[in-house]
Order: sequence, then structure tokens, then C-alpha cells
Amino acid sequence: MHGTVARVTSTEAVRPQVERSPADLLRLVVALATALVLVVIERLYGDTLVAFASDLASGLQAIPGWIVDVVVVGTRILGVIFFGGGLVWALVRKRWRMLATAALAVALAAYLLFVVLLQSDIPHGPIERLLS
Repeated sequence: MHGTVARVTSTEAVRPQVERSPADLLRLVVALATALVLVVIERLYGDTLVAFASDLASGLQAIPGWIVDVVVVGTRILGVIFFGGGLVWALVRKRWRMLATAALAVALAAYLLFVVLLQSDIPHGPIERLLS
């Protein structure tokens, strides 16, 4: 015996629903609170933190240069692999909304970087020449 198969046709396009949960709002609140706390800490203890980071970075002089080079190059290679893998994954799975969100985040980060560089007293370099 053969069963019958019903064919269903529809003229309406199927659109994926984007559903937000309360956890999304909680993530946003936690991220904003963390950013606010970091800004307050920087305002209160910024000079002390910079001095500490400077002392910590000066300790890198005791490590042979080739080890630092290997760590830096290895980190960059892993970063490119993960970024490229994520990009390929998103393209293959057609995650256009995620790609658009990431592109918007990159654009906002670049804008904020340029704003901060323009307000800083960093010597004129290629970025400032590009902006002026």
C-alpha cells in the first residue's frame, strides 16, 4: 500500500521570527553596568593603573625577544584563523543578520577609535594625517 502525500502550497513568504527573551535584556543591563564600572575605575585610578601596566610591561624585557615574537605571531595567527572561520561559517549558514551586526560593530569601533585618537596627545601619525 502506498500512502498519499498532501502537497501544501502557500503564497505567503516564510519569515523567520526574531524572538527576544528576558535574558537578552539582562545581558544588556550587565554589559552597560560593567562598562560604567570600568569608566568609574578608570577615572578614579587611571594613573595608578597606567603606572602598574608600565611596570608590568617593563618586566617583558627579561624575557628573550624570540619568545615574545612567537607569542605575538601565534596569537595573531589564531586570531585570523578564528575570524576567518567564523566568517566562513556565517557565510555558509547565511547568517546575514549576524554579519550585518558585526559590520556595524566594526564601524562603530573604528569611529570611536578615531574620535579618541583625535582627542589624545599622541604624536601625528598616519591615522591623524588620514583624518585631517
